Amino acid sequence: MGGHTEGALDRFPELTVIGIDRDPQAIALASERLERFGDRFRAVHTTYDRIDEAVAEQCGPGARIDGVLMDLGVSSLQLDEAERGFAYSKGRASRHADGRHQRTQRGRPAGHGLGG
Repeated sequence: MGGHTEGALDRFPELTVIGIDRDPQAIALASERLERFGDRFRAVHTTYDRIDEAVAEQCGPGARIDGVLMDLGVSSLQLDEAERGFAYSKGRASRHADGRHQRTQRGRPAGHGLGG
């Protein structure tokens, strides 16, 4: 987690990155990896459709950003750990599918109502 950001922060010493993710474990891993950059990396636990709120929270109302890098796919972290509810291998039946990134989210898991 945080590999693209690490490369950008290494390459551009004036860069500040606001990292947005809805997965608390991904935020924790990226924050640990990028700790050496201090306040040049700011992790925000939210969804991408709230990017404006995250920027305002981190930089002040009306703040301007110069660019956006979006990595919108799922990660191996989510696919490799069956208990996270995204795995489709390791003998897990579809009824175990969750897909909510965190079990504290409201709503039904993805596998609700599937046979199994």
